[in-house]
Formats: sequence, C-alpha cells, structure tokens
Amino acid sequence: MNKNRRKRLLLAGLGLIAVFYAGDWVLTNWIEKPKQQRKTQIVALQNRIKEYDQKYISRAQREIPWLRYWYSQSLPTNSEVAQSLYRAWLLEVGEYVGIAGRQVNATEPVRRGAFYSMNFSMRGRGTLDQLTEFLYEFYNAGHLHKITSISMTPVGRGGMLDLSVVIEALILPGANRPDRLGTGRAYRLASMSLDDYQTIPDRNLFSAGGGGSVDPVSHTYLTAVPYVGDEPQAWFTLRTTGAVMKLRRDDHLVQTGDTLRKLCRVEDLEAITFDGTRSEIGSIGEIESGSVLVAWADRIWEPTLSVAGNALEFRPFDSPFTEIGRVVDMEETEVVLQSGDERWLLSFGDALNDAFALPPEMF
Repeated sequence: MNKNRRKRLLLAGLGLIAVFYAGDWVLTNWIEKPKQQRKTQIVALQNRIKEYDQKYISRAQREIPWLRYWYSQSLPTNSEVAQSLYRAWLLEVGEYVGIAGRQVNATEPVRRGAFYSMNFSMRGRGTLDQLTEFLYEFYNAGHLHKITSISMTPVGRGGMLDLSVVIEALILPGANRPDRLGTGRAYRLASMSLDDYQTIPDRNLFSAGGGGSVDPVSHTYLTAVPYVGDEPQAWFTLRTTGAVMKLRRDDHLVQTGDTLRKLCRVEDLEAITFDGTRSEIGSIGEIESGSVLVAWADRIWEPTLSVAGNALEFRPFDSPFTEIGRVVDMEETEVVLQSGDERWLLSFGDALNDAFALPPEMF
C-alpha cells in the first residue's frame, strides 16, 4: 500500500514537472517571444518614422522656396477666372506673333492630388518662324504650364502650317491669387535671346533630311516624261525643295552645293523672250526656284525675274558645280542620261541613284 502511494506521488510529481515545463515553453514561445518580436518591430518602425520625418522635413525646408515660386506662377484659384484669363492670354500671344485663325478651347479642371490640372488646346495657322516665337514667349511667361503636344501640318509650299498645340496648366490651392494671372517671368530657356533660336525656322523641317545636309542625288526623281508640243521633256523633281526641272534633249543636270539644276545652252542670251509664264530656257516655276542655269559665251548665267515680273534678267553664276548627266534619249516613261562615257537608264518614279547602267553595246 505504501509502495503504491509512493508510486502515485512520484507520478504526480513528474506530472507537475511536465506541466511546469510545458507551461514555461508555451509562455516563452507563444507569448513572451512574439511579444518581444513585436516590441523590436515597433522600435524599428519608430526609428524609420523618425528617419522619414527628418528626411521629409529637411526636403520640405529645401523646397519651400520652390513652393513659393510655384505659387507665384499658379493660375488663379478661381477655376472659372483661371480658364477665362489664361484663354485670353493664349489668344493675345498668338495675335502678337501673327498666328491666324486662332481658336482656344479648355477643359474643366481635374483634381490631381494637391493641385488641379486644366487642359487647353490652341489651333491656328502660321509659319515655323511664328511658331518659334510663340514657343519663346510661352516658355518665358511666368505661368505654371507646359506644352504636352504640338502638331504641325504643312499647307502648300508657301511655308504655312496648320498648328495644334495642347497645353496643361496648373492651379495650386494655396496660391491665394483668385482673380489674376501671375505677372513674373520664367527662366526656363537656355538663352533669353530670340535670335539664338532662329536656326529653327531657318531649316525646312518638312523636307527630306529635315533641313539638314543631304545628297540631292538621292532625293531627285524622274516624275514625268510628257510631250510639250512635239518635243518630249524629262521632268525631275528635287524633293528636298519641291523644285521641278524640265529637261529637253541635250540639257544637263548639274549639282551645285546641296541642290540640282538644269543647265541648258543657248546661242544668244539676249534673244531669249519671256511671255510671263515661260521662256525658251524654262518655265516660271523653274526660274523662281532657281532651278535653271544657262551656258552662253563661255560663261554660266542664272536667270531671275525683273522687279516688274515681266522680263528676265541674267546675272553671272560663279559657284562651282558638278555635272550629273546629259539627257540623250527619252521614250514615254524612260530617260537615258550620259555621264562621261557611261549611259544610265531611268524609269518613271526612279531616283537618280536608282539609274541602271547600260552596257556599251546598247549605244
């Protein structure tokens, strides 16, 4: 009996010890350890918050001058007034630079975080020179705005463009200027002189090569072989300028700088007549585009229109040139040019670089 009692007491003691260690394990791993991990995470997060606070407070202190600058350029906080005044300003700038047919449309302001965005679209017609001046005035103006897209479509060959400009302007609620535009100037441009941007309109952006230096031979095409009277002509179009050269048999194509011209020979320069549209050496288009040169008396001459526009005048042409080829044969859609001892065949639509070399036995 005593043995059984001692045995039961021993087992009870062992059970208590097991319960104690199990409870200690549960307390340590399920309660104390996660609690300590949470404390560690809280301390780490608090430290990160302090770092971010210090970082953004420092950044905000650095950007306070910029905020004041942006506030000074914000559109009026009254959105209806902002739309009206800014639209009037765009029309005024367009009138100042000479853009015709000006139309400005605006959208309702859209909230984007801490500010409001408003889109404007301006359409009109003007030259590249006028567009350049518009952009100069736009980016010098002290408004919180930017151009998001520009569309330019050439109209004919007179240098006019159909223009479409899309603009985004911002309203900052803290600007505290409800009824007027900013009056300051911005300093966004690399140069404050409009003359420094004259290289833009000086280039023909819509020509082949974008107005840069190109090989005119690569951009001169045989575009027609019509009969004028009883005589065929080979019409070559220089796509970089739109000039058309109308060559008869024995006329030459020559290259002067970055353009091609027709060179024809005459017996007597003073006997050439002009009816207001054409002459023996070329049509009015060839003369006005400078596509005609005349060889006479061992010199090269360039025809121009008189001041009255009813006669031709000739001035010496002293610039160097290189001969491309002489027209020696024409048949319906094909032309043969001779360059030195070689002959080259061109078909309608071919560029000069596409000419096919004819074998010697064919001529």
